[in-house]
Amino acid sequence: MRWVMLALIFVGTTFNYIDRNVIAILKGQLQKQFEISDPQYGYIAGAFALAYAIGQVLSGRLLDLIGTRAGYGLAMIAWSFCAMATALGCGR
Repeated sequence: MRWVMLALIFVGTTFNYIDRNVIAILKGQLQKQFEISDPQYGYIAGAFALAYAIGQVLSGRLLDLIGTRAGYGLAMIAWSFCAMATALGCGR
């Protein structure tokens, strides 16, 4: 059971890092599609980084309160819903 848990954590962490780097991979396509300049893209990337840093601080406190098992499950559910909402918003 420990190896299964480790595999789940590894897969979740891998998806997290991939998802975080997609915005950098798609930079050129995003700039072309939405007609944004390099400084504007920098504002978007900076806002994402700031929100991520704030989220890390708040999620650390939440994990202390509810525990790592419940916190990890909650984080996976929240991340999945945010990813789905992002995909819905890009279809315009």
